[in-house]
Amino acid sequence: MAHSLAIAPADAETVEDYCAREGLSEHVRAAVDLVPRFFPTAGPVQCEVEHSRETDESWVVLRFQVQGDVEQVLDWYDRYTAALLEAVPWPQSDRIRVFLW
Repeated sequence: MAHSLAIAPADAETVEDYCAREGLSEHVRAAVDLVPRFFPTAGPVQCEVEHSRETDESWVVLRFQVQGDVEQVLDWYDRYTAALLEAVPWPQSDRIRVFLW
C-alpha cells in the first residue's frame, strides 16, 4: 500500500530546520551536489519535506526536471542512486528521495 502524503501547513518548519534537527544536512547537500554530475540536463533542484499520514515517517524529496530519452534518464538514475548510496549511509539515505520529471 502506498503512503498518503500530508501537505505541510504554511507555518511548517523549513527544509533546513528539518535537516538540522534530523541530522540530514550534510547528506542532503551531498545528494543535491550529485545531481548535476549524473543528470547533465537537470534543472534547478527543489527540496521539500514530506510526511506520511499513516506512519511517523518523513523524508526530504529532491525534485527536478530532466530532459532526455527514457533509457538515458533511467541509466542516469541508476548511476546517481549508486553514487548516493556510496556517499550517504543507511538509514540517512532512506530519508532522501528523488522525484524527477
